[in-house]
Amino acid sequence: MDYLKSIYNYFLLYEEQIIVEIRHGGNQMIDEFYMKKENGRPDYNKGKTMTLHIGKSKTILDVKKEIKIQRTDGTYLSHMVQDGRSNINLREEIFGPTLKNTCPLKILKKENEVIKLYIQIPGW
Repeated sequence: MDYLKSIYNYFLLYEEQIIVEIRHGGNQMIDEFYMKKENGRPDYNKGKTMTLHIGKSKTILDVKKEIKIQRTDGTYLSHMVQDGRSNINLREEIFGPTLKNTCPLKILKKENEVIKLYIQIPGW
């Protein structure tokens, strides 16, 4: 009986994942989006993307919750400010409109089954 229960739970709880690539548009020096030099410091001439695997039924807010940006003092940036505003903006294009937190991932355009987003942090 436990065997059947575990199979049922697997199919009930399993959600197909989608790949989300996050990059930034350029003028914000967000260390997580740059390759590291031999001494561990970021090389601002060599960019990279942040890749997340998230369930297809999730929203932009769920993506923001998965993003980890470390400040210079060692603390991590929260995805929301205390007054309820978003601390991270995500867009489909560098200068495109900011995606709302409630936007479902399944409606965003995909390239080779990958959603590509751009990050911008207000006041960074």
